[in-house]
Amino acid sequence: PMKMAASPAAARGLQPGSQLRGGVAFASFFHMDRLLALTAGSDLLLYTYRSEAATEANDLKRLSCRGQYKQVLKFNAPLRAFTAADAWNSTPSHLIFLGGSNRAVYIYDAAHGRLAREVADAHARPISSVVLPHPSKYTSLEQHFYNTFATAATDGVVALWDLRAPSICAHFDAHTNRRERVGLAFSPCMRYLGVGSEDRNAFLWDLRYGAGAVDGDAGGADDVLTVGGATDVVSAVAFNPVHPQMVTGSYDGFCRFYTCE
Repeated sequence: PMKMAASPAAARGLQPGSQLRGGVAFASFFHMDRLLALTAGSDLLLYTYRSEAATEANDLKRLSCRGQYKQVLKFNAPLRAFTAADAWNSTPSHLIFLGGSNRAVYIYDAAHGRLAREVADAHARPISSVVLPHPSKYTSLEQHFYNTFATAATDGVVALWDLRAPSICAHFDAHTNRRERVGLAFSPCMRYLGVGSEDRNAFLWDLRYGAGAVDGDAGGADDVLTVGGATDVVSAVAFNPVHPQMVTGSYDGFCRFYTCE
């Protein structure tokens, strides 16, 4: 199991019912459900937890159980707030990927309690989304895909990154994103990146053609498919873990499903 590098402040933890400092922008189970990771303001917090309800057979006792938790790590960054984050739970990774209001990308190593990498000015505006590949139990990925992640901001750019590369690998700017948070997701096979847009469309970016797009526009006929149908901002994108199907969510109140023919 991963050993945590806890700060002195983490040992005190939070009292039950206490309020976190700043709004919670991200919360997720982490490291094979062993931990809970969340961001609150400019803090990244990790907790261990134990739910008594999971082992209680009596329904009334199970509903009254509150469980226990303990803060084991706290990282504070010199910025107004973390605005986006993602982390792996299905694989035992110790890295947490963060985007900030200061337009920077942070990669935090929870095992060693330190930043593994910081990319200043990753976007022209505060980062609104950070996404990682999340394979399903029906799909296995080659190891190098776990070095890939994507970020988005209201500067109208989606950036594709590789942990092994010193700078951005590719960018996508065929969509419209100036104000709202739009959907962003990798397909389970890592062939596509789904991108929402404020122009009521969704875009399917074929990553096999995007590697050389840093010095040019990604959005040619071969590498991007435009998907219409929404009547408002496409704010969410997700992929079916089994079938070649993408779903989008829009401000118009509808989810739309698209299947490859």
